[in-house]
Amino acid sequence: MIVRIAVLSSLVLLLAVGTAPGQGNQDWRSSPPTQGQGQPAAAQSGQPIVRQPQGQAVPVPMQPTWWPLPARDQQYLEQVLNIWEQHGDRIQVFETKFVLHRYAPDLATNSPTPVLQSEDKGILKYQKPDRGLYEIQGKQPEKWICDGKSYFQYHFGETKQIVQEVLPPAMQGGKALAEGPVPFVFGAKADRLKELYWIRPLLPTPSGKDDELWLEAWPRTQKGAADFRYVVIILSTKDMRPIAIERHASDGQNRTLPDGRVVMIGASHERFLFYDTVINPQNPLRILEGDPFKPRVERGWKIVVAQPPTDRPPARQAGQQSGRR
Repeated sequence: MIVRIAVLSSLVLLLAVGTAPGQGNQDWRSSPPTQGQGQPAAAQSGQPIVRQPQGQAVPVPMQPTWWPLPARDQQYLEQVLNIWEQHGDRIQVFETKFVLHRYAPDLATNSPTPVLQSEDKGILKYQKPDRGLYEIQGKQPEKWICDGKSYFQYHFGETKQIVQEVLPPAMQGGKALAEGPVPFVFGAKADRLKELYWIRPLLPTPSGKDDELWLEAWPRTQKGAADFRYVVIILSTKDMRPIAIERHASDGQNRTLPDGRVVMIGASHERFLFYDTVINPQNPLRILEGDPFKPRVERGWKIVVAQPPTDRPPARQAGQQSGRR
């Protein structure tokens, strides 16, 4: 089963941090640096692999070759993270639609150019402190809900089960969604983000657009490195509204290209493109729509309470079991 809920719950919170109402169209930047350090991450070496006694391969965090940042870039990054933190404090409720593209390079030709594997549409919803919903509809549906006390994972197919995983007390009260492997979270502090990640602004932006802000983050912890190689966040410079998020996996192999660049061949990645985002809605009729964070047991479905794993502390496993059904 693919570990997925924790990643997606962190995605919900990442959106909440990166979006704030009432910011106007002012470009908040003050003389951003213009050094040409916006090279694609594929030009950096991947994480080394070590073997645990059981023989399981575990990626080890490795400091990127672009670290430490030049002084001016570091000052610019501090400004970005501090503003992001301030915006996150204002978010209570948000909803957004998205298109999810999944890519993988062509192993047959050893080309690092990604190939589109699938395209899905879905929705994300969040309510402070830790109520979340993620849903994809279509041929391969996915859905999970967090009500702050439990995770509910929908298993589609013949079984039609909603697997409930009760969160331990230590994971309740705002921590359930904040403990994912990509904790650019709602209310996250800039200092904490810098403890968990090597972060840099990509300047100039790979897209060449002046109204976009690109950040790239590499995990400093082994837990983070096991979940992803790096993540790219694309924001609007006018209001910090999220445009896209890319999550690159650690499942490839390094190859040296003729020009000397080292790329990871076979590594998959996902790209979320967001639209129709609504922040702190004031619609009084929303109450008639029902509670989106309460699972509805429709005919033919049943809720099954999952037993906590016995080989690991429950708090480390909370909300991390998921997969495509």
